[in-house]
Amino acid sequence: MSRSTPDDRRTTIVEVARQVFSRDGYGGSSMSGIAADLGGSKGTLYKYFDTKGALFEAVMLQCCKDMFVDFNGDLTRYKDVREYLIDAGTRMLPAMLESSALDISRLVLSEGVRHPQIARIYAEKALDPADEAVALGLAHFHSIGQIECPDALSSAKQFMGLLRADIHLRAVCGLDTRPGDGELLAHIIGVTSLFIAGNTSNSADSSA
Repeated sequence: MSRSTPDDRRTTIVEVARQVFSRDGYGGSSMSGIAADLGGSKGTLYKYFDTKGALFEAVMLQCCKDMFVDFNGDLTRYKDVREYLIDAGTRMLPAMLESSALDISRLVLSEGVRHPQIARIYAEKALDPADEAVALGLAHFHSIGQIECPDALSSAKQFMGLLRADIHLRAVCGLDTRPGDGELLAHIIGVTSLFIAGNTSNSADSSA
């Protein structure tokens, strides 16, 4: 590896590891093989990551870095729950459809049963944080009477399931190319309307 800062070397390691995991699978990869692809020694690799599982976790976090940008920082900037959910959807769904994120999803689906640690990492670093982020927003809008979500986390899981829907599954399976931005936005708006309609009383959010 060329001379660089520790942060640069770590970033390079994570990216190379992502490529190796995607190419060889989790079970078919090794720290020695990743070190060989890096062009460095296994000792250098172990300075940054002490196990293959720890390296996979870093890859998972890198793939999710754009998904969990803080859109819950100031919930008062949203005029209503509809605007909030559309914003959440337009941040999260395109990130899920990035090629690196799809590679990880495919890897977990194909090898998660044989290697439960990667399924656990996927849940803890991707699925759960997405649900929890949306739950924070839903709890806020429930508290001001715009939507009925007394169990915000369960409601967030329902929204995220609707958001992923067939689009994400078909992308993971390699059946479709990525939909255009207009198609994605139409899907997100439709999902939002359906979700609000199912979680709003006659006296709640009139925008539904």
